[in-house]
Amino acid sequence: MHIIHWLSIFCLTFYLLSPARATEQVSPVARDTFRLSMFIGPDNRQTKMMTLLYQDLFQRLGVKVDIRELSMTRASVQANTGKIDGEAIRISAYSEIHTNMRRVNFPVAQVVFVTYARKQDQIKLNDGWEDLIHSGYRIGYLRGIMFSERYLYERIDPLLLSYAKSIRQGFLKLVYGRIDLFIHSRGNFLQDEEMNELLVEASVVEVVPLYMHVHESHTSLIPIIEQGLNEMKKEGRLLEICQQIYLQQAENHCFAENNPYSQLQW
Repeated sequence: MHIIHWLSIFCLTFYLLSPARATEQVSPVARDTFRLSMFIGPDNRQTKMMTLLYQDLFQRLGVKVDIRELSMTRASVQANTGKIDGEAIRISAYSEIHTNMRRVNFPVAQVVFVTYARKQDQIKLNDGWEDLIHSGYRIGYLRGIMFSERYLYERIDPLLLSYAKSIRQGFLKLVYGRIDLFIHSRGNFLQDEEMNELLVEASVVEVVPLYMHVHESHTSLIPIIEQGLNEMKKEGRLLEICQQIYLQQAENHCFAENNPYSQLQW
């Protein structure tokens, strides 16, 4: 009985420590579907483009992908705890805050952060952070946008900052004079919210590349994903997808082939 007992323990230990078992623990996606979260932007063309990009990418990798629509806050929690496998677009420093996430070192898109102001105030700022930092203006931002929350609080007096729960709420704060500037990404927001007559873009704060991030359990997939994205770039596939979505407006949204990422504006 003692011999059988110790043989059983040895066999179990060998199984748990075997290379095949280790590989299975590191990258279970090899036998499953990769669950990828994506924040749904206000312009559905943006969402369609990123969806096509990742569907093409994972098809090349021979892996099924399940793209899930999640809020940024919920996606952060689920990704960091491993309930989903990755996030489609986050800023470079995302993994510094969410320590269980690993960045795929290939920028898939970029976001242009701008300041919005009331037309009647005639606020004029030079592009970049310098004028904004020393302006003394009250600044609003959209809650859940890591770029805004992190970098504003590093540079601006917190007493001058306030968040909005939605883009519309941020714009309304501007209209009613509760803030002087609202920082968010460039897009068709003024038109969508029917604010063109009241608000204007005051300055470009920063152009930020966005990256895919995966949970640390899928670290072994990163070189493969990077290779797939580089192949898509060399083939002109990234530009092709962008042009396919934006059609006549492609010149305003898509860089030339020799640029590293699309001018997708979230």
